[in-house]
Amino acid sequence: IRGGTDRVQTAFSVGYNSHKGIVEGSYFKRFNLGLNVDYTIAKWLKSSTSAKYARKDENTPFGTGGLQQLTELIPTITGNKFTNQIKDGAGNYGFYNPVNIYTKSWGNPLYTIENNDYVNLTNYLLANTSLEATILPGLRFKTNFGVNISDYSGYFFQPEDRRWDEQYGLGGANQDAL
Repeated sequence: IRGGTDRVQTAFSVGYNSHKGIVEGSYFKRFNLGLNVDYTIAKWLKSSTSAKYARKDENTPFGTGGLQQLTELIPTITGNKFTNQIKDGAGNYGFYNPVNIYTKSWGNPLYTIENNDYVNLTNYLLANTSLEATILPGLRFKTNFGVNISDYSGYFFQPEDRRWDEQYGLGGANQDAL
C-alpha cells in the first residue's frame, strides 16, 4: 500500500509464505511487515525512515541431509511383534530388530517425526532512519542510524523409546554388547 502527499510519502507491505516440505512433518513459514516513511520537513530538510520485520518458523525433522538418511534405510521393519508396518491403524509403530547387528541402529522415521518435538523460530528486524539537510546548493549533510537485530529461539526434544526393550528384554548395557 502506497500513498502520501507532496510532503509525506508512505509505503506499507505485508507478506505471508507457507510451504510444506517433501519429508513428512517438514515445513517453512514466514510472515513479514514493512514500512517506509519519507517526510519533507522543510524545503532544505528531509527525513526517511524504514522498518522491516520478519518471523520465520521452520521444521526439518532430519536436517538438511535428511533425504540421504532416508535412502539408506532398509525397506522392511520386522522388529515389533505387534506390527511390521511403519505405523498400523492401532497406532503401533514398527521398528527394526534390535538383535540384528545390521538393523539395530536404525529408527522408524515416522515415529521420529511424530514423537520428537522441534521448535525453530527466528525474528528479524531491520530499521534505519536518516535526516538530510541541504546546507548550500550542491552541498548536503546526511545522518544515518540503523539497527539489524536477529533473534533465534528453538529446541529439540526426543522422548526415550524403549519399545524394543519391552519386547526383547534388552537392557541398555546388554543391547550395546549384542
